[in-house]
Amino acid sequence: VAPSGTIYIHSDDLYAISPAGQIIWTKPSSDPKAVDIGADGTVYSGSGNSIFAYTPAGELIWTFTEPFGGQGIMAGPTVGPDGNIYAVTDGGGLGALSLTPAGTLIWNQPGYVDFEGTGMTKVPLTSNRLYFSEDVVPGCTTFSEGLNALDLSGNLLWCVSFSGVSRAVASPNGDALVNDFGVLYDYNPDGSRDWAFSFPFPSGTLIGPSVAPDGTIYIFHSYTNLWSLTAAGKKRWEADGVAGTNFPVAPTVSPDGSVIVFGTVFSFGVNGKLVAVKASDGSVLWTLPITGPSAGVAGPVSFSADGNTVYAPITEIGGVNKLWAVSVNGASSAEPVLTVTG
Repeated sequence: VAPSGTIYIHSDDLYAISPAGQIIWTKPSSDPKAVDIGADGTVYSGSGNSIFAYTPAGELIWTFTEPFGGQGIMAGPTVGPDGNIYAVTDGGGLGALSLTPAGTLIWNQPGYVDFEGTGMTKVPLTSNRLYFSEDVVPGCTTFSEGLNALDLSGNLLWCVSFSGVSRAVASPNGDALVNDFGVLYDYNPDGSRDWAFSFPFPSGTLIGPSVAPDGTIYIFHSYTNLWSLTAAGKKRWEADGVAGTNFPVAPTVSPDGSVIVFGTVFSFGVNGKLVAVKASDGSVLWTLPITGPSAGVAGPVSFSADGNTVYAPITEIGGVNKLWAVSVNGASSAEPVLTVTG
């Protein structure tokens, strides 16, 4: 969601949608990737091996395509604090890379994201570095999965070896959060471990984490149970069974940190739902069923800048894809504001 309120969503195509749910423009695009917005409103999106820049009016500014041999964007494109564009491809491509706002390659670090490398998430960025996980970390003396930290000039700062590391998340204080077989780790910007939190058995089913503006952490354990930890890795609360019988997607925290919203996918013949949880104690504020044939939430939701509206991507098996706009406070029903063929 752009500061202007325009909503950008990548389905089979790239859509620009007004806050009232009107389609402003569309661009043909397969293999959707993340979408991010520059300070001047420029829209950056990816598809396959390429990154595109559009004006807010939908005019193409430039296209960057990695050389032959790559298998596509695995994370990003993402606008950094310096205005440059960051992305991570795969082992056959450029690896981690940076582009100027004009689309010129600044640097690339060979390597690839292996875990959850769908490209639908942004690159975890802080004010002076980026994090990503991969199979074999270039420049490190390890041959197992690892977590990388690079500065914004592409220099490898440090790496940590894991047995099965997930995609990293950047905390507001600049730390890196990553989970590995039921343990959530926090690493300081210098690569030292700050803390580790072990979840109870069975412990290999962590989804998240998501981090609030104040550093508070939210993460699913054993699919159905939502946990909250402090920024220091101490347990705040545990809400058992909050996701019900369906698998949840990663939770999203409202801009003011007061509400967490997540969806569940279609599974076991049961439609998904949209759930809002009170951040202070994990109590459920409201639940909305997802209607339609074999329907569920397709990915993490997004909040409007004021936190009053949440946008949820809905998918139907054999049906159509939809975008729902839902009032966060006092929601009792929801209607799709946009339907796109998927």
